[in-house]
Amino acid sequence: MRLSIPLPSTDLSTAITQQQIWIAAIALIGLDLLFPVIPILPLVAIYILIAQPTWFKEFVEYVYRR
Repeated sequence: MRLSIPLPSTDLSTAITQQQIWIAAIALIGLDLLFPVIPILPLVAIYILIAQPTWFKEFVEYVYRR
C-alpha cells in the first residue's frame, strides 16, 4: 500500500536565487576551511535523510522543473 502525500504548491518567487547559491557555496567552503576535521557534507546528508525537510523537496522539484 502506497500513501500519497499531497505537496504544497511551490511558489517560484520564493525559489533560491543564483546569488543565494553562491553565498551558500562560499559559506560551506569557509566552514570547511575553518573546521577541516568535521565532515560537513555527510552531516548535511544525514540531516536531509532523517529530517526530510520540505525546503529540500521543494528545491529538488524546482531543479527538475527547470
